Amino acid sequence: MREINEYLLRNVQTQNKHAWINGFPPFDMDIVDIESCSNFRLHSKFHGQYDVVWIYEKGLDTYHKNSWKIVVDECIRLLKEQGVLICKYKQTANFTVPMLKSFIGRNPNLEVDVEYEDDSSLVFRIKRLNFGKYQNKLWTFSILTSGKKDDNVIRFLQSIRNQDKEAKHEIIISGPHKASYDKYNVKYLDQSQFRDEQFAEISKKKNAIAQMASNPNLLIAHDRFYLDKDFLSSFDEYGYDFDFLSVKQIFENKMLHPYYTFVYEPILSWTHPATTLNFRYLFDTQYVNGGLMVFKTHNLKKVPFNNLLFWNEQEDVEISKCFMEHSLIPRVNFISKVLCVNEEKKIEDAKNFIVLEGNHIKNKTKNEFLYSLDPFKIGNYRFLKKKHKFYDFQKRKLSIQIKFKKNFPFITIKVKEKNK
Repeated sequence: MREINEYLLRNVQTQNKHAWINGFPPFDMDIVDIESCSNFRLHSKFHGQYDVVWIYEKGLDTYHKNSWKIVVDECIRLLKEQGVLICKYKQTANFTVPMLKSFIGRNPNLEVDVEYEDDSSLVFRIKRLNFGKYQNKLWTFSILTSGKKDDNVIRFLQSIRNQDKEAKHEIIISGPHKASYDKYNVKYLDQSQFRDEQFAEISKKKNAIAQMASNPNLLIAHDRFYLDKDFLSSFDEYGYDFDFLSVKQIFENKMLHPYYTFVYEPILSWTHPATTLNFRYLFDTQYVNGGLMVFKTHNLKKVPFNNLLFWNEQEDVEISKCFMEHSLIPRVNFISKVLCVNEEKKIEDAKNFIVLEGNHIKNKTKNEFLYSLDPFKIGNYRFLKKKHKFYDFQKRKLSIQIKFKKNFPFITIKVKEKNK
């Protein structure tokens, strides 16, 4: 562990409650083993409890380039409404002070000032705006439907009210009024504002839902999803300190539905989609699959969907991109789950997602690619090996050999692993 600056010790020991990330604090602090947690997500009992959080035993530069933002995001959630975040670091090709200050300073839910800075440590004094909304457990559940899947809609409504007998949570339906829906105490979005005969204005509808929503937690679903019977109770365990979430999704046949997803660069091109079961990584092109998305309502009002994007035009990828530009990164609720109706087309679509688990590609698809986790390389790599192995170039060195030929095929490319 690097030696702690005396200035830091003198000035922060006056604070009451400290959290120390990792295992060897210099004085009496709560030890927080964040690295043992999936998606670096701590139990909700830790959120909003600390005056000072130390990321000091292990510098931020030592985390993977796709991981450090998740760590910082979670550590800020440990702070009370006002608190101090202390970060140790070395500047590298993949971690710099401007990167960290941009990530923290551009978050619209934070007021931040630098209290101390030297060549290896930074102290931020942070005020968490909208703090009460991160303790509030009230939901607005919404569903988009054309009115052709009544059974699915009713299953969604039942799955909410079965856990909400007193109808404390709000339900908004973007679709036609139907008597079969009314008994679930629902509200309807005015459909006259949309050009359904001409365009599938899905982004406008999702923005209108956010404007209509009364509660701080907002779930927007298409009419093929419904809640697991323990959704609300498990969410209490996960906690309500989040900004933008992907929730575990499973088909009724037990097959995993893609939910924590990313695309290959360049973003918003028609590249092949992938889903990752490695929640320690946040790719630059990460997105929450648009079939079911969870937001803090105030965030979606501030950073709305792009009204120009219609259905099947990557509105989910684009809103995720914009949220990440505002430091509102997608996190994963791997405790709660929703179920997806067994629709044959959606099952086939799901099978076409590349599945990344650990550092290995788990499935075969028509198009297979290699996406580098190398901290010194950026870009996409064609998947050429027979074995489905997701290469981390930190550990492996590859050589590429290109030969030009007179006869077809005109180019031969060989990729092989160099001897260690």
